[in-house]
Amino acid sequence: MRAADLSPDRRKRLAPVPGREHVKALVPPPCPRTLDAAPVMAALIAAEKAIAGTAAVARLLPHPDLITRSLERREAVLSSQIEGTRTDLTQLLEYEATGSDEGLPEDAQVTLGYVRALDHGLRAVRREGGPRHLTLDLIRQLHRVLMSDADYRHLEGPGEWRRVQNWIGARRIEDATLVPPPVSHLEVCLLDLEDFLQIDCGHPAVLALPLRMAVAHVQFEAIHPFSDGNGRVGRLLPPLMMAAEGLPPLYLAGYLKAHQREYYDSLAGVQLQGRWTDWLGFFLDGIVAAAATEQETAQSLLAIRRNWQGRTAHLRADATARRLLDVLLGAPVQTVASARAALGLSAQAANTGIAALLEVGILREATGRRWGRSFRACEVLAVLQGLADGADTRESGAAR
Repeated sequence: MRAADLSPDRRKRLAPVPGREHVKALVPPPCPRTLDAAPVMAALIAAEKAIAGTAAVARLLPHPDLITRSLERREAVLSSQIEGTRTDLTQLLEYEATGSDEGLPEDAQVTLGYVRALDHGLRAVRREGGPRHLTLDLIRQLHRVLMSDADYRHLEGPGEWRRVQNWIGARRIEDATLVPPPVSHLEVCLLDLEDFLQIDCGHPAVLALPLRMAVAHVQFEAIHPFSDGNGRVGRLLPPLMMAAEGLPPLYLAGYLKAHQREYYDSLAGVQLQGRWTDWLGFFLDGIVAAAATEQETAQSLLAIRRNWQGRTAHLRADATARRLLDVLLGAPVQTVASARAALGLSAQAANTGIAALLEVGILREATGRRWGRSFRACEVLAVLQGLADGADTRESGAAR
């Protein structure tokens, strides 16, 4: 990180790195409580409409939590893939259903850690309600859940702020794209972020939610408070901010992965030079793209559900097979044990229900074995995996 790459105001915020005589770290300025939104006003209006549209669609869904569950898993896969993991969505769902990582990439547990962290965060903010529950303690909890896999126990401690200097973008700190604030500055930076997250969203002078989400993400990444996992924790903040305000979360990892170079470049533009317009425009376009994807996904899954209901119309309304249909929208890979747990069934009832869905082609057996079998709702997987493979490559079309 060269001083020449920084804007004059950022150069004033350089701080020495203990034990690194010729290296300076960048202490980010406090989260802006006001921003000039005029250059991105069209994109902001489009983003707010997209959020409202997604909320309206969610209110019409018969089982929104089940569809949201599938979207959460897709988000976990794509956000983890930004960091270099290889587990795909079907592999993650297989791992969740069976508990076995046989034949799966070694990083399947890493991706499942993201799922668990997201679930933990959503439960926390929904249970209590309101931005005041977006606390530093919750962020530490997210990190602890995310990094609970044994492979990470060499760190200073999952859920603990870093105690050494880190850097971004190179093997050597001298060549880094960004050197985040020294450990001695973390507390002040993090307390400011917490205050920003808990801001009274009802006050007329407060930034619109899409802008606050953009600020919170970029600020967390600039602070980089953990030894590892900062990117994934930072990408958890926007959906949790939406959930804290009672809105259905939007998941941006697909858009960020599809535009990964622009994502990193626009982040760096804010962090190093305070270029907010490019970052805000990029982030707001991501909200529009994510909303379109989630609405299309919901419609596709509902169409599958209607088709399934027709194919099982000959069964009793309370038949296990028909009760399993909605479960499959959120968990399209099942075992007898997972079906039993989902619906509180006996082993015999679960087997009977699965057999009925195999007969009409809604489920397919995936292992070829007589024991330890798993079953896939391939139509649901095709929708979700297709989205995960293609990510969100659309452009919002909003003017910047």
